[in-house]
Amino acid sequence: MPTTTGHTTEVDTTAQPDIHRLHSHSIDAIAAQSVDRSSSPSECDSSSSDSETNDTPPTLSEVNFLDNSGGIMVVDTSKSSSICESKAKKRRDGSCCLRLDVTVEEGKEQILRLKCGSVFTWIVDVASFPSKRKAKAARAALKKASKEINDYGFGFKFEELTTQHGKPTFVLRYDNDPPETDILAQAFLPSDIKTNGPPLALLVYPLSFVFLHKPFMWNTFRHEIIHMIGGRHVNCHQGEDDTEIRSVGFGPSNSNSIMAAKGSPRDLVFSKQDIKEIREYMGFPEGRLIEGIPIRDIVI
Repeated sequence: MPTTTGHTTEVDTTAQPDIHRLHSHSIDAIAAQSVDRSSSPSECDSSSSDSETNDTPPTLSEVNFLDNSGGIMVVDTSKSSSICESKAKKRRDGSCCLRLDVTVEEGKEQILRLKCGSVFTWIVDVASFPSKRKAKAARAALKKASKEINDYGFGFKFEELTTQHGKPTFVLRYDNDPPETDILAQAFLPSDIKTNGPPLALLVYPLSFVFLHKPFMWNTFRHEIIHMIGGRHVNCHQGEDDTEIRSVGFGPSNSNSIMAAKGSPRDLVFSKQDIKEIREYMGFPEGRLIEGIPIRDIVI
């Protein structure tokens, strides 16, 4: 079953796939929840309501594929982040809640957050994919994930860079050599943006294209997007996969979180609590303390 380590999405190839070494979870319980997308992305508003959403992925025929450089796009993704190598401190209360990545700079811990109004731009490295068909499928999935994120009005946006001008924040790139065989995808964290600068890489691995996972690739990508803005797995403080990840908890227990370990990529959907807490987090003033650690804004 799928699982997640660091800021990657994994699955257990010995059983029904999961996404971050996902434990089995009832999709019916998640699908029954409604979410609100009404807020404006530019307001960093923490309000939420109870409108419903449809998580049905589009067919590839519904999405127009645009090759940004006449058929081949070659980009430098050498700055892509590696899997996190730190080990999480176990939270004393053991709760399963939204986790935020903690970094250390000049001996001081901080929570790096993208400044309100930030726009993540992305392109597809078509040449990295084994076929244009797979590149098209991955691009369609990321476009759908980006649209949903934008509709929620979190205070940040994800947009495809459709011209040859400007440097993208990250590149969607196929990688045939995952760190482990059960990993679906791998993203980066705000600390990677600050340390390395763009372009970084969102890596998608072969397992994302198998029959059971491909229709839900957009779910995988929206999970990875939350990593990009500093979110960790809700179980990361328990030392997932023997990697230590320093993080702080925010909000009450939420086993239905999109960042929780579940039974399949199709189960990676936003809960109402996710929507509320991400908006609230983005609405906090810079310097606000969470578990005694300050929020510090960075600019892409």
